[in-house]
Amino acid sequence: MKKIIIPEGSMEIKQLFEGRNNFAVIGLTGRTGSGCTTAANILEGEPSFPTHHDAKSSGEPLYSGLSKKRYNIVKSFASENWDKFFSVKVSDLISAYILQIPSQDLVDFIWQSSRKDSVERDKVKKLLDEESGTYQEALKRLTKYEHFSKYIINRDMELTGESKNGKGLKHYMLLVRDFTSKFKNELVGLHSELYVLVYQAAGNSIRRTGSVDCNYENEDFKAEMVFHLPESINRIIKLLRRSRSRTFVVIDAIRNPHEARFFKD
Repeated sequence: MKKIIIPEGSMEIKQLFEGRNNFAVIGLTGRTGSGCTTAANILEGEPSFPTHHDAKSSGEPLYSGLSKKRYNIVKSFASENWDKFFSVKVSDLISAYILQIPSQDLVDFIWQSSRKDSVERDKVKKLLDEESGTYQEALKRLTKYEHFSKYIINRDMELTGESKNGKGLKHYMLLVRDFTSKFKNELVGLHSELYVLVYQAAGNSIRRTGSVDCNYENEDFKAEMVFHLPESINRIIKLLRRSRSRTFVVIDAIRNPHEARFFKD
């Protein structure tokens, strides 16, 4: 293999590849249960690259000859240059929108999303009113990060001070992720399909009106709101880039073809 030597002072070449070395976004897509979250978790974790001896198909070595050499080159480079990805989960982003609406409106939204016959409204209200419950606990824990919540879902808002540099954003996102996981279990406890119904309806509402609205199906469709979710993700990515020199992001998961086109463009 011919080695390419970049002469000292060739800053133009270095800058040309700098974006590739320091920034990457991977968007995952697929049906619920297709493995997007599993892939995102792998990218977020520590690397574990098998040797060419371990890579087998039907008991036979997968790599041999020139392909083995190529694999070892790629494995060596990846092992030395790997940086963890940060997963931006669309479900967490929907949670950020959900946590911004009044609790009474959220009760109505969840109950309507359940088709009104599978879950009792009083049980939903009790779930959200419980002081030690996931919802109330999240509201308390996220109070200090309210500026991030508003910035992410409001395309007209700008951040100031330390927040402008993304300080604390990752911690905020992890708190929202924790809420999503626990809230999912609580919704499933009321009905096995409730989590999927609520979050699908919330996503549809955001894409139609720009917010989580009980009456979104009766509202006029606003074409500019189709990109509300990906624009929110884009704002998160921009803040992450300000807070670290190398930024690798995986989006889990893109379900809408317009959102995929947004990031491609």
